[in-house]
Amino acid sequence: MTITKLNNIDLREWQKEAFNKWLKHNHSGIVSVVTGGGKTVFGLYCALYLIHKKLIDHVFIVVPTKTLQDQWASTIITLFDLKESDLNYNWIFLKQINIIVSLSAQKLNFLRISLKDQ
Repeated sequence: MTITKLNNIDLREWQKEAFNKWLKHNHSGIVSVVTGGGKTVFGLYCALYLIHKKLIDHVFIVVPTKTLQDQWASTIITLFDLKESDLNYNWIFLKQINIIVSLSAQKLNFLRISLKDQ
């Protein structure tokens, strides 16, 4: 499986602006957008761009929960018309797209929330 079609993704206006800024800043930046604002699609677009330009071969998406892993997988499968078997969900195998649940990410998220409440 190789995903190479950037034109499968229709970016919103803010995503187009953010993508251009991301390009200008050497593929680096932080995106802060409300829930449902399109961060996942934007992240996938950036990753796909890097694959398309042959700057990377694999994408690792690290999430703190199984629920987020499932959400990312669903979006990727729908957006790129893939099968679930096209994705990797653990550290043992390597595929073009890897969605990993990390306990460290859970701990970081917990600490961030705990510090926010203080």
